[in-house]
Amino acid sequence: MNCIAPGPVETEGYLGVLTKQDPAAAKKAYDTVASRVGMGRWARWRRSRIRASSWPPRRSSFMTGETIVIDGGPAPQLGDG
Repeated sequence: MNCIAPGPVETEGYLGVLTKQDPAAAKKAYDTVASRVGMGRWARWRRSRIRASSWPPRRSSFMTGETIVIDGGPAPQLGDG
């Protein structure tokens, strides 16, 4: 078995939960998570889904026990180092 491990992904449900807070708090929470991602943003669901669904199992029939991480890269260092 192989699996896909996504980082933070923009979905209608999750963005709906964020916006139930006051807008300033929602933006701060969103930006805080984005700042911890190497690419500095959340993944877009459509783009992540396409990548995952286009993974052809017959071409990877000898690959087992792998976790494919789709997380926007390593987080930048926080603080002064």
